[in-house]
Amino acid sequence: MNTSDPEGQTIIPLFAQLLGRRIVSEERLTGGSNTRVYRLVCEDSARYVGKVYFQHGLDERNRFEAEFEGLTFLWDSGIRSVPRPVAGAKRDGVAVYEYVEGRRLDSSEICDAHIDLAVAFLSTLKSLSALPGATKLPVASEAAFSMKAILSIIRARLARLSSIEQSASEYKDLKRFLKCNLSKALEQIESRRASLMVVWTRPWDGELMAKYRTLSPSDFGFHNALRRDDGSLVFLDFEYFGWDDPAKTISDFLLHPAMDLNDSLRSRFFSQVLEGFANDSDLARRVELVYPLFGLKWCLILLNEFVPEHMTRRNFSLGRQTDIRGVRIAQLTKSRIMLQKVMAEYEDFFARVRAG
Repeated sequence: MNTSDPEGQTIIPLFAQLLGRRIVSEERLTGGSNTRVYRLVCEDSARYVGKVYFQHGLDERNRFEAEFEGLTFLWDSGIRSVPRPVAGAKRDGVAVYEYVEGRRLDSSEICDAHIDLAVAFLSTLKSLSALPGATKLPVASEAAFSMKAILSIIRARLARLSSIEQSASEYKDLKRFLKCNLSKALEQIESRRASLMVVWTRPWDGELMAKYRTLSPSDFGFHNALRRDDGSLVFLDFEYFGWDDPAKTISDFLLHPAMDLNDSLRSRFFSQVLEGFANDSDLARRVELVYPLFGLKWCLILLNEFVPEHMTRRNFSLGRQTDIRGVRIAQLTKSRIMLQKVMAEYEDFFARVRAG
């Protein structure tokens, strides 16, 4: 076995045990922020993907359970636009999946057909939500079924970042940004909430009814997809998979910083998802209400590198230490840009969608 990764010397035998066959070579793959990912080649040239999930006492999320059991449910339900789960060891937090032949999509090549495939996948997840086995699946990561829950998540993230006491210059810049920009943006959105709550069909702290919830990858978009040679897409990364409000799924797709979709593609996605979730007559207005809040949440997610335990996960996935100061400065810049974008567009975008 060829391996330049010291961790691989102990992990690869575990993958071999799960597969019941000898692995002749492995290669660390990039991309995962919470997992170590390997391409495995066996004696007969069969290829697989091995994943080692981050496990830590400070992190309550069970990424193995969400992804492996979620993909097992989808595969058993006949879905083939996701990787086939092959074997897993829950105690060790490791799993093996089929190796998918495909390539990443560049934002510039995304077209209507790709949007249609993404919408079709979400519509399929909606239909699978009615299956008996779906009730055993967990809620998605940071699922939010009420306005109160969304605001609670945002305020908790904001408080965690604001409470960090560090003297480095980038932390001083962070504190100024949180106090002078992000907190004020939250106040502005909160003040607008009262006028929009007239379209909310339940108390602001009341939870979304189960019949309107759906199964969601949570981190869904073309950044987590591979294009096969036949043009079909395979969707990856289900570490946050589970039950969620489709309004959050839609908002996250439109907001995700890893994607750069033009207004035409974003409008197509939004309008077609609404058709697929036609039983939820409140969905369009609910998205309009929560969209800027999830935008603020993304601004805070981009600042995770300022949180020590997040850097523990990042270093775990990379297998090495990073230039943390440079990373933090870059992430703060990204968060500033995201905030400007969210505050500039959230009203205009939905106005254009309704007009179109």
